[in-house]
Amino acid sequence: RASVAVMGDLKRYCVEAASGKALQAVKSAVEDPDLLVFGELFAIGSVQALGHYEQGSVERWWFDALEIFCYGMFHDYLSWVESMPQAQIRMSNAAVYKLRMLSIQSLGAQRRVIPYTVLCEELKLPNRFQLEHIIVSCMYAGLVRGKMNQRNAQLELDFVRARDVRRSQLDALIEEIVQWRSRVREVSTQLEEQGETLAKRQEEAALKAKEHQRKVKGIKEKVFSTEEDANLNERTLKPTAETESAMDIAR
Repeated sequence: RASVAVMGDLKRYCVEAASGKALQAVKSAVEDPDLLVFGELFAIGSVQALGHYEQGSVERWWFDALEIFCYGMFHDYLSWVESMPQAQIRMSNAAVYKLRMLSIQSLGAQRRVIPYTVLCEELKLPNRFQLEHIIVSCMYAGLVRGKMNQRNAQLELDFVRARDVRRSQLDALIEEIVQWRSRVREVSTQLEEQGETLAKRQEEAALKAKEHQRKVKGIKEKVFSTEEDANLNERTLKPTAETESAMDIAR
């Protein structure tokens, strides 16, 4: 439900920007605590036009802010603010909090186990309590899934939602996907070959077992037949009472 609501807000801001209110749409999008995707808004022509204003202007300030929310991290924001010490515009605490969430999302895309020390350094947080509060917000918003390992003081992730990607990064991203698909095919081929080899070995083992059983059965039958012949010979050679009586009469 949250994802649907967020995308609905993004559409509203896109419509607003396309109708000639790009600056207001950008301000609202950056300050909206629930909006966590910005790529479609950033790509609109009237929003891109804000980037042509002079550095230090209100229009350029909000354009740069939106670009950081699209692709940047918290340290990018700090460097940007420090480069404009005279700027009178400041984002709200809610917007800064949201940017910290997006930074955790970006770090999670780079590594699935992140020490708390790395997170606190990136987000400029003084303690683990504040960090874990932001991590919980990330999980609730669906940006990441995983667990907070408090014993080892690290965040362990098993899912990270993708952020917006610059157009200049698309070729590299496509190449990574192509290479990943190639690796998947290679592994799939290896698994199929191993499966065929295993099936062949199982078939050979079954045939050997069947042949072994046949030989055992033949040996048993031969042994039983030999025993029966021996018993028969013994009964034939052993004189009976009638045979002994006939021999006595003959003598």
